[in-house]
Amino acid sequence: VPALALPEAPAREPVESLSQYDAVKLFIERAGKVRSNFVVTNDNAPAVAQICSDLDGIPLAIELAAARVRMLSLEQIAAGLADRFHLLTGGARTAQPRHQTLRASVDWSHDLLSDQERVLFRRLGVFAGGFTLDSAEEVCADDQLDRYAILDLLTALVDKSLVVTVERGPAVRYGMLKMVRQYALDRLEQSREDRQLRDRHLSHFAALAGEAEPALVAPGSDRWLSILDNEARNMAAALEHALLTDPLVAMRIAVAHAMYWTLRGRVAEAETAYSAVLAAAPEPSALRARTLWARAWLKLHGEGGQPAIALAQDAIELAEQFGDLSTIARALDVIGALGNFVDPVNSRPTLERGAELAREAGDDWALGVNLLDIALTLLCQEREADAMPAFYAL
Repeated sequence: VPALALPEAPAREPVESLSQYDAVKLFIERAGKVRSNFVVTNDNAPAVAQICSDLDGIPLAIELAAARVRMLSLEQIAAGLADRFHLLTGGARTAQPRHQTLRASVDWSHDLLSDQERVLFRRLGVFAGGFTLDSAEEVCADDQLDRYAILDLLTALVDKSLVVTVERGPAVRYGMLKMVRQYALDRLEQSREDRQLRDRHLSHFAALAGEAEPALVAPGSDRWLSILDNEARNMAAALEHALLTDPLVAMRIAVAHAMYWTLRGRVAEAETAYSAVLAAAPEPSALRARTLWARAWLKLHGEGGQPAIALAQDAIELAEQFGDLSTIARALDVIGALGNFVDPVNSRPTLERGAELAREAGDDWALGVNLLDIALTLLCQEREADAMPAFYAL
């Protein structure tokens, strides 16, 4: 049975509009049968919309949730959906066993799968926010599951409604409804493959982040922005797992996201990530210096000021220990760019030093930003004639 039409959550529409959505309409109808005085008002309508959204508009799940209004408030039901397989029991006694609980319904579908389909199904649960065929092949294939069989197995799971397809741009993405993914994760844990799959998921997305890093400052960066938009939840899951298992990999992922987080304005997300990785891997290293620069770079485009300068200075001090001229050049640009607004004359030598080190390190991007900020120092001094050749030098 396909999912029913859903309102957005959190709902901002009046109750009259929400009641036109099939998912909400079904909830109201079923809730009214178990509690005759059940009424949806503007006050509780957002909770109804949230419940229907969390249940992905699946009719069976909505019916089971509505049956709970006899004993629970709408707010309690919405909160309880965090453990939805426990909450959603109590289907009609006359219903077939697979309809009596949500888990039984998914169990029934799972039991109809072949052995290979079950293996792929549970492994796909490791993906957060969907996946591509390439990602599924890279993460899920091994000696037990042939890479070249995954497309056919995935097609079978789509045909059986356990996986959904989503068209995004030129490539097809796949995903699972939230409750189905939770079930798949339960199965993955029972199989004792969960750590292995999370490690492979991390390896795959760490490599993707590394590939994206230089591409985001090169022609065609829009394509990579779209890729990282689509994979944001997978990257967050990979970063979370890396923090627990390999903090240096977590640090590399965070550094690789510096441009993406800046271009998308995801400053709060970046700050949380940098704070976590720096705490998890406190040992001095060139990578830690690069992370300090990345955090300074984000602050340059966020709150700016002294916090960004302090981080950049820390990055320089640490990078000097490891002879990392590239990171020094990038950190000097942060300091020079911030100084440009208050003292463009004295910030120029900092930027010129940054450009010199960037040339020596072969870091074209660091060279470009330092030269750009040198040109801006001239503009701030109303020296347009001198600034234009500096711009052309870019």
